[in-house]
Amino acid sequence: MDKLVIEKPVNNTRSTTQRGTYIVKRATFEGDEQWKLSMGHTISVKMKDKEWLKEFRKREHPVLPGDSLDAQIKITFEIDDYDIPIEDTTSYEVEKVFNVIKPEKYVQTTL
Repeated sequence: MDKLVIEKPVNNTRSTTQRGTYIVKRATFEGDEQWKLSMGHTISVKMKDKEWLKEFRKREHPVLPGDSLDAQIKITFEIDDYDIPIEDTTSYEVEKVFNVIKPEKYVQTTL
């Protein structure tokens, strides 16, 4: 009797980049911990823009609550043999920070 051999599909890594505005949920002031950004949902990102990060840590780019980053993010994920993304394989990296965006000033109206 022949053995039935089932091969696991070969995984392929894919990536894409996108520039957008991402709300800063948590910044990392020391070390290489991941930042938390929001793009409709919260994501953990590695900050790969070392020059901007160095300037940030020198207080040249203050980031306060409610601020956003205009940044280019690389999104990497794995797909199976059927070109379907594999769950829980997505990672995010900030490749370039272009600007820190301050929120519009809150205007209170009187009733």
